[in-house]
Amino acid sequence: MKLILLINVLVLLSHSLKAQNKSENLNDSNIIMSNSFKEAFKKDNPNLKYEYDEKNQIHNYSGNWDIDGDGGLDSVYFIGNGGAHLYFYLKIILSANNNQQSYKFIMLDFPKLESSEFLEKNYQKYNLIPQFVVADFNKDGKQDIYVCIDTKANPIPYSWTKKGVNSNRLLLTFNGKRIMIKKFLPPW
Repeated sequence: MKLILLINVLVLLSHSLKAQNKSENLNDSNIIMSNSFKEAFKKDNPNLKYEYDEKNQIHNYSGNWDIDGDGGLDSVYFIGNGGAHLYFYLKIILSANNNQQSYKFIMLDFPKLESSEFLEKNYQKYNLIPQFVVADFNKDGKQDIYVCIDTKANPIPYSWTKKGVNSNRLLLTFNGKRIMIKKFLPPW
């Protein structure tokens, strides 16, 4: 009986040492985990202005679009919540008046910009993909922001549902005075 116990202990110890050795090899290989999309954009969207701040967990898409139609490029950020399953909330700064709007209920776990063609192709297939698209969806000459949020993980607050925001697929559009949020209705 003691011999069987000793064999089990030795087997467990052996597996533990192998796992530790594999872990140390991962650390030695200089693998860096990142939430940045920079490498993907270099290939798929090389003209996109994009930065990711690892320390503060901020995706910066500033300087790409004129959301308010004033001729100046606006700032769009997704700011991390620091959680174990990292979500990013949307923050927009309009160039015309430096008006900052943080939409803390618009939380995405994968705020990678996709094309409107990708959205149209995948809209019926998937409920949460893509999560972020910028295009002139309502054909008013200004760029709109489409977001698809995970309402099971991040429910829409009552203060917004009272305003009619009751869908996980939302459109943020500028109406001449401010950014409006409404249910996304596919234009195709």
